[in-house]
Amino acid sequence: MQKLNGPFIAPLSGTAKQLVVFLHGYGSNGDDLIGIGHEWREALPDAAFVSPNAPAICDQ
Repeated sequence: MQKLNGPFIAPLSGTAKQLVVFLHGYGSNGDDLIGIGHEWREALPDAAFVSPNAPAICDQ
């Protein structure tokens, strides 16, 4: 089994009660969407945000 990795933002409150997972499209990576987590962080202080990279690199 392959582990996923990618950008992560810890909750502002220090304790995660929710998890928001951003899923990118074909040919992209987790860095493209994690900025949304920075925008939503104050509105969702108990949420952790993760934007995993795909397990394989796109040939394009």
